[in-house]
Amino acid sequence: QEEAKAAAERHASELQKLEVALQKERDEHFATRKQFSALEASLQHSRETIATLEERQQLAEQQHKEALHCQAEDWVRDKHNLKEQHRNRLEHLLETHLKETHELKEQFESARHLQDLQNEMLQNRCQELQDMYDSRPSCEEDLERIAQLENNLAERTAQVKKLMDDM
Repeated sequence: QEEAKAAAERHASELQKLEVALQKERDEHFATRKQFSALEASLQHSRETIATLEERQQLAEQQHKEALHCQAEDWVRDKHNLKEQHRNRLEHLLETHLKETHELKEQFESARHLQDLQNEMLQNRCQELQDMYDSRPSCEEDLERIAQLENNLAERTAQVKKLMDDM
């Protein structure tokens, strides 16, 4: 009898667990159906929006084609006018360029001539100064310093030679 009672309790416990699981599945099923309904409504709304947008797109494409046609005509006319203006401006610039080039060439030749004269004068002055420097007499202090440096060099050379011989 106790076994039957224990089995009945186990059975009741398992039944309660299954009922909880069943309720959980029902709740999930209800939530899924609710989500499905919301998605269907969203899908329908999206389809309506797509249809409206497609109509607007067709109208916009037609207006765009018309605007492009008008714009193309305007561009052809503007291009012709701009080419004419460009040609006239280019001719004017070319004339101005040639005139300025001629003036600059004359200025350059004049500047070159002056620079050549100045260079020649400076070369002559440099040669005079070099001749004066080359023919100047030696300064007594310089001669003394040279002699002192030569003596120092001789002493050090002797010291190096002595060190080399000692090795």
